[in-house]
Amino acid sequence: GSNNVLAIGLEDAVYLWDAANESTKLLQDVEDSGPITCIRWSPDCAVLTVALGNSDLSLIDPATEHIVDGMEDENQSPVLSLAWRSNSILTVGRFDGTVVDYDFRNDDMFICFYNEHRSGVYSLKWSGLSRWYLASEGLDKLVHIWDACMPVSCHHPRQRQWLHRINSHTSIVKAIDWCPTWSNLLASGGGRKDHCVKFWNTVNGASLNSIDVGSEVCALLWDKNKSELLTSHGSPNNQLTLWNYPSMMRVAELSGHSSRVLSLAGSPLEGVVASAVADETVRFWNIFETPKITKPELPFAQFNVIR
Repeated sequence: GSNNVLAIGLEDAVYLWDAANESTKLLQDVEDSGPITCIRWSPDCAVLTVALGNSDLSLIDPATEHIVDGMEDENQSPVLSLAWRSNSILTVGRFDGTVVDYDFRNDDMFICFYNEHRSGVYSLKWSGLSRWYLASEGLDKLVHIWDACMPVSCHHPRQRQWLHRINSHTSIVKAIDWCPTWSNLLASGGGRKDHCVKFWNTVNGASLNSIDVGSEVCALLWDKNKSELLTSHGSPNNQLTLWNYPSMMRVAELSGHSSRVLSLAGSPLEGVVASAVADETVRFWNIFETPKITKPELPFAQFNVIR
């Protein structure tokens, strides 16, 4: 987030953790319309998007702590995933499988929809700086690649068609991330019955590699500076694993969480990674910048949100 600030959505409240002084403050309480289902910073970190359990979206200015924009539609399915294509266009994935682009500069915010998932869209990611390709994954075990510049049908001018459909995962697909150093390279991770990290050439849809990592993959995060991939896992070890790409040699195993690691977030500065689990614990690791180790290591910082 902005100036190394981490946003945390926790049940019915949003907290901000400031890395400069390691302080935590309550940003927004949404008790009447929660729980919070997803949060996402805009690319310029000017606003934080908060998706609520009643299907509403709120755009919050962290400087003033005021809601500056949003959307209410009680007929919509709850939001599971968010991805900013630009500072004004937001892509929203919902529990019913719909994916929609909204432009908050327009009175008619609805731009287009991507309608090929059969159930909840767990994750959305726009590729790199160009925001050319969109990857979506969901509870239906599918990964879709969408080309934002593909022509649309004149009969359905707001409906996007997928470029590639990936159906080789055998369980819920929980994690995707675009490689920042290898153009058109996407990594995806499967759930409890799959255990695989797979790599894809998104130009032609070809499978590049598939590695059985031994446990469910809950999150993926590429290093922004070199070809290393961090994965987080569930039972039995609830660990973080750092891999070299393309060799897929294990560079480090990081342990310390007592349950599956649901989320990873990379800091824009200093290579720090935050990991979060369902027990309301967040831990911080110097994984992308410090010399690597091959045995379990403790995080350098940890906090529990006190409510």
